[in-house]
Amino acid sequence: TFDQELAQFQITNFEDLGVAVEIGQIEQIEKNADGSLKVTKVDGHVDEFDCVLVAIGRSANVTSLNLKNTDVQFTKTGHIKTDEYENTTASGVHAVGDVNGKIALTPVAI
Repeated sequence: TFDQELAQFQITNFEDLGVAVEIGQIEQIEKNADGSLKVTKVDGHVDEFDCVLVAIGRSANVTSLNLKNTDVQFTKTGHIKTDEYENTTASGVHAVGDVNGKIALTPVAI
């Protein structure tokens, strides 16, 4: 997908510049006395860095919409199912942006 291609492109750029790229879930970041950062991942791995860039994915925030009592259906990933015109499975209801999982870019939703 576009997101994966873009992420791999950026990882390659960082590595070409000599930046170490670590992927994993972070449990804690602590600042050491010398200003370096101690990073502890959820798997227990600990390392120290001069700088940390944390990039997180996002999921559709649809829970607060209370759609469980409607005809709106969801995909396996939890996004609202839409057709090519952003119509949902409920008549008269449309979904654009992050909630439909097609293109997770802010300009699409506004």
